[in-house]
Amino acid sequence: MAKKRAGGGSNMGLIITLVFFILTTVILGVTTYMGYSEVEKAANEAKEAKKAKDSIEKEANWYRTQVRICREWMGEPIQAKDEDRALWAKDKAEFATKYGASAPGMEEFKGFVAKMDKEMPWRAPNGISPPTTYVTRLAAKDKDYKALEKVADKFKTDAEEAVVREKKLQGDLEAATKVFNDKVADISKAAEKDRDTDRAEIVKLSAELNKSNLDKNKEIATRADVEKERDKYNTQVKGEKTKVAQLSKDKREIGEERDRWKSERDRLLEKVGESAAALDAEQLDAKALEVLRAWPRDKMDWRIVRLDQKGTMPYISLGSADGLQPQVTFSVHSLGRDGKLSPTPKGTVEVVQVIGPHLSRVRVTSTKDAKTDPILSGDRLFNATWGPGLKKRVAIAGLAELGGEGVDSSEDLRRLLKRQGVVVDAYIDTKPEKQPEVKNDRGEKGDVTAKTDYLILGESLESVRHEKKANAEYAKAFDRLVADMKEKARSNGVTIISLRKYLEMIGYRPSKAVSGGSSGYGR
Repeated sequence: MAKKRAGGGSNMGLIITLVFFILTTVILGVTTYMGYSEVEKAANEAKEAKKAKDSIEKEANWYRTQVRICREWMGEPIQAKDEDRALWAKDKAEFATKYGASAPGMEEFKGFVAKMDKEMPWRAPNGISPPTTYVTRLAAKDKDYKALEKVADKFKTDAEEAVVREKKLQGDLEAATKVFNDKVADISKAAEKDRDTDRAEIVKLSAELNKSNLDKNKEIATRADVEKERDKYNTQVKGEKTKVAQLSKDKREIGEERDRWKSERDRLLEKVGESAAALDAEQLDAKALEVLRAWPRDKMDWRIVRLDQKGTMPYISLGSADGLQPQVTFSVHSLGRDGKLSPTPKGTVEVVQVIGPHLSRVRVTSTKDAKTDPILSGDRLFNATWGPGLKKRVAIAGLAELGGEGVDSSEDLRRLLKRQGVVVDAYIDTKPEKQPEVKNDRGEKGDVTAKTDYLILGESLESVRHEKKANAEYAKAFDRLVADMKEKARSNGVTIISLRKYLEMIGYRPSKAVSGGSSGYGR
């Protein structure tokens, strides 16, 4: 009996092994099938995503093509190489085929191109740009207007000279008449002594009088001719004034049309996810970052020397001997392997207590990523416009908006700069009622000069909801001052930087995000 039980146990182990094998095979088959199903699903989703991306890219290129064509006709082409512009000119000739009738606004744009080709032909695809644009037409109108002004000035000068000659001739006639009368009186007194002599003298004087009368009649005829010429001149002036009025109207219409196209360009850029001001601000800020990349580590070795237990109130290597004051701010950067500061700050700090000649305590006002990239002992400090015994100079083109609520914070910005030891060479004062004025931090007339280190681009009246934004003339004068400050900065080699980037470079942390260039002052 025991031998039989041993044989039965061996069969049971074989059955269990077989059951486990079958279950393992079934599970492996199911998981393999599910894996291949997920791969196929992911591949289909990738195809759909690529198809959507290609569609968006094509639509974006369609809008870019329209903007490039319109800017060529405006006379303000996109700055690019001639071979690139030649390709864009070819797009102008082939856009209907390239983008198809389903492209948004295709029929309307085709009509516009046909109309513009009649007014200002474009020898595409061989020509890079149309020889006649709104800019060249406006310049021609201005030239004609100036020529007409010269003609009008000439007629005016001739008329004034004719009046002077007339007055001179009238004076000569009166003088001759007086001489004649005097001589007649003298002859009358001597008539009794020598009548024959008197008669001869009278004859002579009569001849002179006749000559004077002839001269007078001649001058009267000349005066009539002058009056005739004056009437002719007045008629011509009236006609020229009509032409000038028409030219002024044409100039205004061209300017309005150019503004309309600029608005259309901004709308198209916004539709594809960009703005002209943001693009320009990025280019200007990239240039300003060269100061950070060239930071002299051996001369400006400012660093965090020790952290407190919580890591929120570190100590830094600057103090009273460096002229440091409370409320001065810094951005915090790690040091790369090349010995240069990282262009992206780890965070910002603000001085709360000056302890010794080269020791102060700061408060951490922001950190980019406190977990993966915290502020550490040895991290470097950076401030573009503060330094021991250093007086940096800036100018502010526009208004400041520091709280993210769309209100003017320009006075707060100037107070912040004063705490940082920065001299404000020029800013736009909007307190005057008639028109804004450019002043410096002493309340005197300000200006952007070669001594100015930075021109900070601020906001427009509209962006900060300024009370004078509805006054078109005031807003126009404000924008002219901004453009003038930018032009002076470029001519004097002054670095131009957006307000957002400047605040980042001095380590200032506003309570909310600063818009930094939404006003359109980036260009």
